[in-house]
Amino acid sequence: MFSKKDSLNPRDFIDLIELISNKGLEKVEKSIKELEKINPLNIDTEKIKLLCNRQEEIIEKNKYKNTEIEEHS
Repeated sequence: MFSKKDSLNPRDFIDLIELISNKGLEKVEKSIKELEKINPLNIDTEKIKLLCNRQEEIIEKNKYKNTEIEEHS
């Protein structure tokens, strides 16, 4: 993962390390892989952050989604 990020400036590298610390390595790697599918030449820490946060929002929405049975009870 970091070999692809050799061109990161120091601030972006620190942001990436903080993101890994807060969100976990698996989530960050998953976000990077998704971005690589879209455009492997245009990946930055802001896009990685957005994707990690979006994944959390989707999980939160699904967590509180009622099933049809629960709605009718």
